[in-house]
Amino acid sequence: MVIELLIKPIETSQLDILDVTFGSEFDRTHADDLRDQSAGDKTFLIAWVNNQPVGHALTRWLGPRADVPQSLYPACPEIYRLAVLEEFQRQGIATAIIGKCEAEAKLKGFKHIGLGTDPDLPPNSNLYYRLGYKISEAVRFKESYQQRRDDGSVETVNERTTFVIKTL
Repeated sequence: MVIELLIKPIETSQLDILDVTFGSEFDRTHADDLRDQSAGDKTFLIAWVNNQPVGHALTRWLGPRADVPQSLYPACPEIYRLAVLEEFQRQGIATAIIGKCEAEAKLKGFKHIGLGTDPDLPPNSNLYYRLGYKISEAVRFKESYQQRRDDGSVETVNERTTFVIKTL
């Protein structure tokens, strides 16, 4: 089956469907992401198939969110919150979203772009390595964030992350 994919920045008229289709970061909303995009701090790209949102990613233009990569690569935009609905995975949508993030970074004059990934994934299982991302000096640092559990309680997640970078 051939899909027609459209990837474009979030718009106000899409907030309701995005809130139903995708969760957001803990203690944030998609409206917060739209405000950050309007301020020029981020771009929130949404992938659409047949007028249905099927994936998304944010690009943070202010450099990496975590302290370790931020201290090493303060001018490197970061892609994060890349997600594709399960029934649309393995169809090239994540690759297309990443490509759109990279193209936008290049248009803005950036020479590199990066993102955090699981340091324990074998290179042949990691999409980012297959797309040309290389391990940076920010290897196996701890990243913490909060998320809401299904029962409504809040948990703090601590995970090891490696920041990978691609030359544009």
